[in-house]
Amino acid sequence: MPRDLATMETTELQPPELPQLLLDNDDADEREWGSQDDDELQEMMASLSWTLEAARSPHGKSRRRARNDRYDELEFMRNKVHQMEEELRTLRLQHLDYLVPLPVSSPPAATLAFSSQMFGFPVPSPTAPPTWDIAARQQRWRERAACENNRLRMVLDTQASLARRLESQLGKRIRDQLTSQALPFSNFSGKTALDRGPSFELETETVESLRIGLNTALEELDSVFDTNGLDRVEPPSTDARIREDVSGMYLDIFATKLLPFDFETTATATWNHYRGVERRRGNLNQNLTLADESDTVMEEVAMKFTGKSTNADFRVKQALQRHVEPDRQVVVWVSKAEAVEQQISAYSNFGFVDKGYVVVKRPKFPEQGQTASTLLQICCLISPQMVRGCVLDVNTSGEFTEFVLSVMVASITATQELVESMLLKEAHQLLQQRDKEASLA
Repeated sequence: MPRDLATMETTELQPPELPQLLLDNDDADEREWGSQDDDELQEMMASLSWTLEAARSPHGKSRRRARNDRYDELEFMRNKVHQMEEELRTLRLQHLDYLVPLPVSSPPAATLAFSSQMFGFPVPSPTAPPTWDIAARQQRWRERAACENNRLRMVLDTQASLARRLESQLGKRIRDQLTSQALPFSNFSGKTALDRGPSFELETETVESLRIGLNTALEELDSVFDTNGLDRVEPPSTDARIREDVSGMYLDIFATKLLPFDFETTATATWNHYRGVERRRGNLNQNLTLADESDTVMEEVAMKFTGKSTNADFRVKQALQRHVEPDRQVVVWVSKAEAVEQQISAYSNFGFVDKGYVVVKRPKFPEQGQTASTLLQICCLISPQMVRGCVLDVNTSGEFTEFVLSVMVASITATQELVESMLLKEAHQLLQQRDKEASLA
């Protein structure tokens, strides 16, 4: 027993050797610095769905097989995506080569493989420069524009063919109307004004016949405005239509304009324009029955109609009459134009009868923020005629119809501008007078 104790004491007092000391220090360092690695290793082992015992069991083998299948499927999907990326890049480069024949450098296959190995998934190839994208869009727009142009060209050809057929039909109707005898007015006595349409039977030999024509035109005002829609239209517009009734074909030209002036001022300026206060100051080639305070004007004047390529002189007998109502002012006119004899013109054998309406009224729906506004509506109905006994040329009759139509549209537009100029002139004079009175005060 003392020998054992002495041996133990000797063992305890024996100093450690150097290799053993270094080994102990290394173990301590490993325990101190490797604790974090041990924790991570334990977490990784815990995250696995199988253990060593489970791996040795049949269930562990099936789980290992399922895990391997998932890995294989994931690898297959990665390869498939990589293949599709390559195909997309190839197609994109082929399309750009078709647009611009400049070769586009592509990354080598080694670089793509290296990227796949580094990141675990294929890195997409660099996109094409913006210039190629712009070129591709422009190419698509040009293709769509070419398709649209082809479609519009087909539509235009169809419309042109339709217009030629309508022109032929219109020329035939005008020829039948101009060569036929005028039907007596008694044939329409059993029909209403809306059924038979406006009457163009106008006698201009006496003053009384002109008054009868004015009264007839006034009776047809509501039916005419209902036909062309002027009683329901207020926005500014200009239109022309070819209409047909039992008495034949006629032209219907109508326009609407909104003027920023009060009703009384606009009505006065319109009547002053139509009764010819300004134009009669220097025109002596006329026979008038005009009183300063009268609402009726009858005259015979010589007019020169000027078209784009043709001029024609006409002798016109016309009558105008004003009717003042509480909510509107109506100016009605009827006229008959006959070509002047012994003139060199393609239209020397033609003439026309026209009647017109000028309605000045307040708008039903005035614009917001506008203190005063007035609606000016003008309508003109024209029936072309031909001197009896003359040889009819269908082409000439169609050209004459277009000639009269263009002249009347220009006349209505000029009337609107002249009335507006008169109103602006009066407003300017009124402002000058107010400024003068304010300066004197």
